[in-house]
Amino acid sequence: MKNRWDVLKKKYSQWKTLNMRATGLGRDPVAGCISASDEWWADQNAAMPGCISFKNSVLEHEDMMRIMFEAISVTNETAYVPGTGHAGGEEEEHDDARGW
Repeated sequence: MKNRWDVLKKKYSQWKTLNMRATGLGRDPVAGCISASDEWWADQNAAMPGCISFKNSVLEHEDMMRIMFEAISVTNETAYVPGTGHAGGEEEEHDDARGW
């Protein structure tokens, strides 16, 4: 069961990353997949081996995977730690009650 969970989490993370990187690219109106050049797909697959599976199909059950993995998925584009109150590595200064 753990292996299946890990595979689904990886696929969800890849799909999410591809969609962030696909800004300005089109979508296949029938399949819903990302319409991009073979070179773009080769670059993405070199960076994330296995993501080429999304060249001609979409992530199945994306809505359910979002529920399972959204709070714990990590992409190379952004970082967010729940409970910190900010994302993207932005530093905030806080006044410490102890004066440190």
